[in-house]
Amino acid sequence: MNDGTYRGGALAFKLDTLLKLSDVKGADGKTTLLHFVVQEIIRGEGIRAVQNLKASQSLSNFKSVDFVEDPSQDMDEHCCNLGLQVVSVSSSELQDVKKAAVIDVDALTTTVSKLNSSLTKIREFSNNEMKNMDEECKFDIALSSFIDQTDADI
Repeated sequence: MNDGTYRGGALAFKLDTLLKLSDVKGADGKTTLLHFVVQEIIRGEGIRAVQNLKASQSLSNFKSVDFVEDPSQDMDEHCCNLGLQVVSVSSSELQDVKKAAVIDVDALTTTVSKLNSSLTKIREFSNNEMKNMDEECKFDIALSSFIDQTDADI
């Protein structure tokens, strides 16, 4: 990206640049860094798919071009098409990542800490108050089961 410019041909970027993915433009003024990153991922996944196909079919004596369904289609375009298929499948797999990204870790930590504190109080109640009873009641059995299960979950 930006090949032929003063800063062109860079092989890396700072992490804060990720915030500017859609703002940083290429030398053509149209291609953003986001476009470039997506194109490179698609191309890379396509090449990997062709290599995996070649390896899985033990066709090491064939050229990658042999996997092109339409002979008029060049290899780069074929790799991009394969990569696009791989990436489009991946986007549905990444829905959980998107959901996890919006979780407030501090709030989650606070909630788990409060749950653990409450469980400690319930355990103390069960050990002190419920043990003073002469006979085991169904509530005590259910409470003990709840404590064990919740302790494992937390």
